[in-house]
Amino acid sequence: MTALTPVAPLNCTDHTEEQKALINAARRSRMVRGENDSAVVSVLARSAVSELRRIEVTESDQSIYLSGRVRSFYHKQLAQEAIRPVAAGRQVFNRVDVCESV
Repeated sequence: MTALTPVAPLNCTDHTEEQKALINAARRSRMVRGENDSAVVSVLARSAVSELRRIEVTESDQSIYLSGRVRSFYHKQLAQEAIRPVAAGRQVFNRVDVCESV
């Protein structure tokens, strides 16, 4: 079962420097290995909800990080549940911010 993270406070700030470094490292790692689209990215890319298609995904062998912005807590939860079937036992960290303007 994939762990759920606590709901983040209403926060519409940009990523911290640490988060940016993790995201960039994961992107470089995927490029080096020749991985363009993972199953997680594909699921979100095919979503009928446009906000979910803009969510950033950072993956490792043990975890999946979701980040970005959506307009409702429903969409935040929807993103997390959409990837659950392809998470393959990895822990999911939902760091998506909810704000009125996306």
